[in-house]
Amino acid sequence: MEINHFIFDLGNTLVDFDLHLASRRLAEYFNTSEDAVYDFLFKSDFFVRFEKGEIGPVELVSRLNEHFDQEMGVPSFDLMFSPIFTPRNEMIGLIETLKERYELSLLSNTNILHSRYLEETYPFLGYFDHRFYSYSLRALKPHPEIFREVLSRTNSSPEECLFIDDLRGHTEGAEKMGIPSIHFQGEVHLKNELIKRGLI
Repeated sequence: MEINHFIFDLGNTLVDFDLHLASRRLAEYFNTSEDAVYDFLFKSDFFVRFEKGEIGPVELVSRLNEHFDQEMGVPSFDLMFSPIFTPRNEMIGLIETLKERYELSLLSNTNILHSRYLEETYPFLGYFDHRFYSYSLRALKPHPEIFREVLSRTNSSPEECLFIDDLRGHTEGAEKMGIPSIHFQGEVHLKNELIKRGLI
């Protein structure tokens, strides 16, 4: 079966991101070390639950406030937490080209605050026919359920899709579901792989 549906990862594939930008801003606000913030927030079980949509921004911020003895609101947190992304312009150009021939989906392990920021900030996301975020699907890559959900919601068979992600564990998870995959290693490598497969 021919490939007619591309499923793209977002972070470090279409946009770069740096969580340390957020932890540095929060550390300054809390008057503490960046390591303290980074370790408590981004290495925590509750942040994984936030990415899965099991807890919301209010509970996340409440945990930070309790730990660092603060009274920060969600809007203030969001201003420090969300602006951490830089688009990869060559990839955006590729997406624009692929849009002319293929169905496009976005599949990202992303929380509600980051997804809102991205949607409001980067118009190129409008090239995608479908945008799936882990918080709304209540599952994280590479769990089989998240791939099953995307296939179901897009009425796609695994064989007609091509999944592209910068994490090998994620591409391996997709391949276990029968979805052909490319481990993203940069724009040049990806374009060469697509040319080899006769897709561009």
